[in-house]
Amino acid sequence: MASNPLRIFLIGGHGRVALSFTRQAVSSGHAIISQIRNPDHASDITNFKGSGTVQPLLESVEDLDVNRLKGLFEQHKPNVILWTAGAGGKGGEERTRAVDRDAAIRVFDAIEASGISKSSDFIRFVLLSAIDVRNIETTKPDWYTPEDFEKSAGMRKALPAYMQAKYEADQNLSQRKAFPWTVLRPSTLLNDAGTGQVALAERGRIGISVPRDDVAATLLAISELPVRQADSQMWDLTAGKKDVKSAVENAAQQARSDWVG
Repeated sequence: MASNPLRIFLIGGHGRVALSFTRQAVSSGHAIISQIRNPDHASDITNFKGSGTVQPLLESVEDLDVNRLKGLFEQHKPNVILWTAGAGGKGGEERTRAVDRDAAIRVFDAIEASGISKSSDFIRFVLLSAIDVRNIETTKPDWYTPEDFEKSAGMRKALPAYMQAKYEADQNLSQRKAFPWTVLRPSTLLNDAGTGQVALAERGRIGISVPRDDVAATLLAISELPVRQADSQMWDLTAGKKDVKSAVENAAQQARSDWVG
């Protein structure tokens, strides 16, 4: 059980990473306010065993405007706000932009507008993004190999709207200074059981896939970092050889973002 249980406001609570995160967070004793849009999913997020709790919040992230979000944040007073929402390829390019870009930016605006951003109890906002999110016209990370650039091109060919929407959201967040934030950028996701071993902010090969359970564990470890650690950082995540907690602590100490703009 965590020594200091957190109140975590989870946006996009029924995705596969979110469900794994909730299971692990409840086991660690945290309290989760989990936003979901389908009432039929409530039982899926409240059946996890542990000393923590889950409170379903029935709202559609596509319909939540800045004022409503602001009110929810001020009502629930979370220590951490976590974004794991995504269109998931459903609804085409328009819905991808509506969720992965526009809804995410409304969340940023709401945090900035709310009193929570000035509260000493608020630790950070954590955004789940994707590896290689960048402006490909102006940036070429100096640690990339030819294989990495080939992987990058393949990702954009397969998911052009998704990668662009994620880029525009991350670019917007990168300019925010009114509240503390951290971005996790995992590589291709696997449904395999988690190993507890990752590579985080190591600037290795971007084509190494990572289990969703390990992504969720990394999000939880980032959420649990003390205040002012990991602020304004964007970290790439793949499978690796360090245990999750050590990898997160090392990345925080290193304070080297993988964001290139």
